[in-house]
Amino acid sequence: MLFTPHQGPTFLEGRPVELIKPCQKVKEKLMTNSFRWIPAIIFIAGSMSATAGPHITFLGADLGAYGISADGLTIVGGRLIGTGEQAVKWTEARGRVDLGYLNGGNYSDAFAVTPDGSIVVGDSMNISFRWTQATGMVSIGNLAGPENYGECNAVSDDGNVIVGGSFSQLGHEAYRWSPQTGMVGLGDLPGGDYFGASTGVTPDGSVVVGYSSVNYGFAPFRWTQATGMVALEGNGGASAISRDGRVIVGSANSNAVRWTDFGMETLYQSQGGTRSSAVACSADGKVVVGFADYSANTSSEHAFIWIQGRGAFRLADIAAAAGIHLGGRILLDATGISADGKVICGWMDDSQGGQAYVLNLRKAREVGPPTTVGGANVFSG
Repeated sequence: MLFTPHQGPTFLEGRPVELIKPCQKVKEKLMTNSFRWIPAIIFIAGSMSATAGPHITFLGADLGAYGISADGLTIVGGRLIGTGEQAVKWTEARGRVDLGYLNGGNYSDAFAVTPDGSIVVGDSMNISFRWTQATGMVSIGNLAGPENYGECNAVSDDGNVIVGGSFSQLGHEAYRWSPQTGMVGLGDLPGGDYFGASTGVTPDGSVVVGYSSVNYGFAPFRWTQATGMVALEGNGGASAISRDGRVIVGSANSNAVRWTDFGMETLYQSQGGTRSSAVACSADGKVVVGFADYSANTSSEHAFIWIQGRGAFRLADIAAAAGIHLGGRILLDATGISADGKVICGWMDDSQGGQAYVLNLRKAREVGPPTTVGGANVFSG
């Protein structure tokens, strides 16, 4: 893979805009809503049975959806409670389950979950945690740095490898945690401040991706035990990785991109806004979702989906093509996607200020004629 320096990106909260977790943008939208509870509502194309075809579920205005299980059945995130926020997991069958806090605090968020929904990871009171039904929320600690701070971003399939970022004695450092090793810092790329984080991991826990400060801004990286931290092409950061570790998605040079053995590929080029980013991908890396045209000064932001061999589309257009009517709602961000690339979670805007959603496109090929957008049959194959 090529490594080419570029001019530094725009910074927000010490990190380039495209590296800010989508959930942080969602939180801003949550806080601007007047607090109200709306039960989950399901809109289904052509039927009132969730098994009949594509449908969208609205999770309520007080809940942010930050991650999804590989089977697409469990959503994790956080919900507003008074002046705080609590980590939650949600399923269509059981609804919302609150996960609690560490150290008697009033703040926690969940960011990733194992394929079967049994293990959830996130952070509470600036400490990374691992949650199961049996143990509840358990701290995995932080690196031994001057600030007691940690963020948790991804987890392996068995729940025994967790990755994120924490302050070490050297700076804010990407980490990898396992029960055998505890939390281990992964180092930093040469140049720039000592600042980085791990954002994604393969199902077996062997390959980690993220971002690290360099002398021209930030660089995406890929890490293995054998190679250490290796920079990828572009100025930005990696967000997620495919099951086999050969496809990485993220943002570089302000655009949503994908890295493969053939180098870097731009998936969605910013148009009306200033930043676009690929946030998550299917297990095979052939379906990618994220947000496009993000800008603090425009209203052009929208969720997108990119499908190998077919190109990029507004996610709302795909929903409409599948027979799901959004009624003027705008799908702003996509924050997670199932392993098969058919179930997507994120944040949408509506007349009440917005809420979290889960878009299920399974069985889309079985509903009516072949679904097309711009002449491309996006659901075939």
